Amino acid sequence: MIFAAKTTASGLIAPLVAFTFNLDQPQWALLTVFIVAQPQSGRVLFLGALAFWIGFCTFGSQYARDFAAYSFVFSGYTLAKRPRAARS
Repeated sequence: MIFAAKTTASGLIAPLVAFTFNLDQPQWALLTVFIVAQPQSGRVLFLGALAFWIGFCTFGSQYARDFAAYSFVFSGYTLAKRPRAARS
């Protein structure tokens, strides 16, 4: 019951925050809360892989030059960003 109450409260607050900050697609905030809140979603493995990739990109950006360094920075920055749907 406590888990359900916390998840529901977070789900109700997330769209309010998304609308407050005027995000591009605030309708995904509620779904994101319920996906992230799952107790057995493999979060430890995901965070480990995320930390490794960002560390690798940071290391590469320090030792590469010019556009290659920028590509490392951009790869690390956009890793967890969800691609946008095509707008008509």
